Amino acid sequence: MRKLVIIIHPDMENSVVNRMWKNALINEHIDVVDLYELYPDRNIDVAREQERLMSYDTIVFQFPLYWYSSPPLLKQYQDEVFLFNFAYGPEGTKLRDKKFAIATTVGSLE
Repeated sequence: MRKLVIIIHPDMENSVVNRMWKNALINEHIDVVDLYELYPDRNIDVAREQERLMSYDTIVFQFPLYWYSSPPLLKQYQDEVFLFNFAYGPEGTKLRDKKFAIATTVGSLE
């Protein structure tokens, strides 16, 4: 079973938990993609990302929760990559039977 963790953190350098998770995943040889590192100009290669998603069985989105929302690049990624007839719609079966999960953090005290 192939697993991919897509990390979406706009300030990974100053992160504590997300940076620790990223390093631990890399040390365990789990495939990791850091969207802010990969797309600093915010120009997502949609075809590349769709191919990437299709080649994994499990996809985990790892991100910090900001004001009850996700970082902006995750929303952009969802809008641009999860397209009609790819992720949904009459022919949108490319992600069928894949498992998706969320690993999120909050940077505040209880």
